[in-house]
Amino acid sequence: MNNLRFLFLYLKKRNIHLNRREFIVQYESHPAFPSLLALSDTLRFFNVENGALHVQSSEIDALPNFFMTKFKHAQEDSLALVEIKNSHRYTIYENSNKRTISKSNLLQEWLGIVFLIENTEETNLKKIRYSWKHILLTLCVLSFFGLCTAYVQSLPYFVFFLLPVIGCTLSIVALKDVFNIKNPVVAALCDGETTTNCKSVMQTAGKLTILSDLCFVFFTYQLLAFTISVATQTFQWYLSLQKIIVFTTIPVILFSLYYQFAVVKKRCAICMSIAGIILLELVYITTLSNITSFDQIPFSQYNFTAFLFFAIALGWYFLKNILIENQTLKQKQILAQKFKRNYTVFKNTLTSTSKTVATPPTLTFGNPDALVTLDFITSPYCRYCKKPLQQLRKLLETYADAIAVRFIYNVNFKHLHDDDIHFLQQLYHLHETKGDEAFFKALNFWYQTQDYEKWLAKYRQNIDANRILYILQQQRNWCLQHKITFTPALLVNSYILPESYAIDDLSHFIDDLIEDTSKP
Repeated sequence: MNNLRFLFLYLKKRNIHLNRREFIVQYESHPAFPSLLALSDTLRFFNVENGALHVQSSEIDALPNFFMTKFKHAQEDSLALVEIKNSHRYTIYENSNKRTISKSNLLQEWLGIVFLIENTEETNLKKIRYSWKHILLTLCVLSFFGLCTAYVQSLPYFVFFLLPVIGCTLSIVALKDVFNIKNPVVAALCDGETTTNCKSVMQTAGKLTILSDLCFVFFTYQLLAFTISVATQTFQWYLSLQKIIVFTTIPVILFSLYYQFAVVKKRCAICMSIAGIILLELVYITTLSNITSFDQIPFSQYNFTAFLFFAIALGWYFLKNILIENQTLKQKQILAQKFKRNYTVFKNTLTSTSKTVATPPTLTFGNPDALVTLDFITSPYCRYCKKPLQQLRKLLETYADAIAVRFIYNVNFKHLHDDDIHFLQQLYHLHETKGDEAFFKALNFWYQTQDYEKWLAKYRQNIDANRILYILQQQRNWCLQHKITFTPALLVNSYILPESYAIDDLSHFIDDLIEDTSKP
């Protein structure tokens, strides 16, 4: 799939909100990326029910108002979003374009394959709340504009506030690969016709990337220096110094224009716009007559200007390397995840260890006769077992008929008080008498309270304590026999889960495990 913009638009229409960054990592690290299978599996990983169907032309009126489909002219793994306006008009979102076609044209263009997303209570998620990052950024921006509001009524103040803001924004766009900006508007602006293709110019003329860095540092300096001058009431000094600094950019602008027109013979729209901003500053500042003369500016102000500029340049040097390194690490993470999520690799790693012998009596959830067994070695006193328990419950909710999850308690009774042992006996008996759901509710209540008296007051029953204690001791002895001394641990079809895999990785392999064990 070329991009995920229309998928997230589809999810939004279905009132489903996912973490876009995490989704992209999971999607791109799928072994079958960028296929429809990878997309479907990734959505299922986030508990979003979905499916691909082959729909006859006569059944198109039964489709929901929004769906995704494949067109004959599109790339192999590309999907388009279709919105049904009425029975005769269909709006198509495809390749950063939006068009409206008739029903007959749709039937001529599509392949009859429809991809649908189901909105359940579990996937009807609320939007992600603002984090501290968003709050602090908002407060910073509001404070900055509040500082400048009283001064933008004067034209010089307004010009030297607005133009650096525009210039800094354009510089960030020019460095979009460094900032990892993947916006369709920016892409359309930068990847236009051959003569105005920014990416082509940057790749051909590597020296222009250095100019992009200089422009970003220059406009960042202007914004920061403007803010300081307004706060310290030294704006007249700031204007005079800008007259010097802006004039020094003329050779840089001329070199940029020469390189584009004479050397690579292609124009970069962003570079031209940045040059235009600087020239506007230059023209305007030359028209000002009432600015402070250079000899009236303290020498310390010149030193401060130089220090501020070079400090920003140094900061950007380190920040840019960090951003590039983060992108490199992200790509390596995706490749590593893709390798790790390969089922053949998982299976070979899993079966490379020795197989355990028959397990002791256990608490069994799901289908006791299932061919896929997950033996969960746990303890209610292990705080690290709570998250894996939740992940196993999710697997049970989806694959209850195809897997068996068996609990084996690895508890050292010599180090437990009588209350601890009695609680464990009660918990075991609760599953025997009340079933799976009651057991999980009681266990969740225990994780929430960690209070024996409250828990026993709610769930205490008459039990055969000696019988249950004997079973629990059998489970402990079995763990010692197989040298399983920690919790949580997991056995997949009697093979210990390798250390390189976590329990939540099972969601990537469970379908293949079920299919593999079902083969004759």
